[in-house]
Amino acid sequence: MFFNFTIFRLFIFLHPCHPVSLYILQAMLVINPIEPGASIGDKDFVLDIKVLLDDRAIINLELQVINQHNWPERSLSYLCRAFDNLNPGEGYQMVKPVVHIGLLDFTLFREYPEFYATYQFMNVKNHMVYSDKLQLSVVDLTHIDLATKKDRQHRIDCWAAFFKAGTWEEIKMIAQRDENIAKAANTVWKLSQEDKIRLQCEAREDYYRCQRDMENYMNEQAGIIAERESIIASQERMMARQEEAIAQQEGMIAQQEGTIAQQEGKIAQQEGKIAQQEGTIARQEGKIAQQEGTITQQEGKIVQQSERIAQQAEQLSEKDSVIEALRAELERLKGNPVLPVDD
Repeated sequence: MFFNFTIFRLFIFLHPCHPVSLYILQAMLVINPIEPGASIGDKDFVLDIKVLLDDRAIINLELQVINQHNWPERSLSYLCRAFDNLNPGEGYQMVKPVVHIGLLDFTLFREYPEFYATYQFMNVKNHMVYSDKLQLSVVDLTHIDLATKKDRQHRIDCWAAFFKAGTWEEIKMIAQRDENIAKAANTVWKLSQEDKIRLQCEAREDYYRCQRDMENYMNEQAGIIAERESIIASQERMMARQEEAIAQQEGMIAQQEGTIAQQEGKIAQQEGKIAQQEGTIARQEGKIAQQEGTITQQEGKIVQQSERIAQQAEQLSEKDSVIEALRAELERLKGNPVLPVDD
């Protein structure tokens, strides 16, 4: 079978912290064997292997090509199912360690890209491991370039390149660098020569391509939606700024209208005062006109009186002349000289 002992040697000795690396592997049992070529039409030919090592530890190995955005929850479910492995009569100390290894053809956490990552339950304060019997490992086949020195020492990058290879030429080049990979490549070659297995692999590849096309289409649609949402959000922000500017302008207009109303009130008060003053002026002009009329009447009376006085003065002058003549005549008659009369 393709996933034989040589393949699992890679994952058993990945890091010293692996619970299954504490002893020498003697036996391996595939708990859920897959029979290649048994079903061509079905879409359930997935790389999902559950292995019992020396009856001491369980390894679950799964290859996920399409990102269904549920890997953390899915891998935890597989891990917990496998961890519930006690047989009747066994104590809790007899529970077998479980390691779930996922080979993903996508980046699980885009914010923290990593080629090979290991996760364990630990104290969030002091990072003390709660138990080494549960472990999750993830190999990102899209980030072989991020392999560390230790990853390369254990040839994990070579195995990832083997799984990622798309042509036999690539597989041959990778197989030249590792004996175990060469054995696995030969197994793959033999299996690919069988018509049923080849047809099943081709059907699966077609399924993956359709899934990728659908995922790409959904990503494109999501990008378009995100872009439109960004445009809408930008327009909403612009509208909010415009509404704020309009509110400010309305506030300024309201203040200006209040100022105008105050000014109109003052103008009305001033116009009232002006009207009062004009009324007073009109009344004063009326009195002046009355006074001028009275003065005109008085001046007419004065003119009349002056004329009367002039007439009386003329009459007096005539009377004085008569009196003077009578006096002169009287003095002549008396024989006295006539003296002039002083005015």
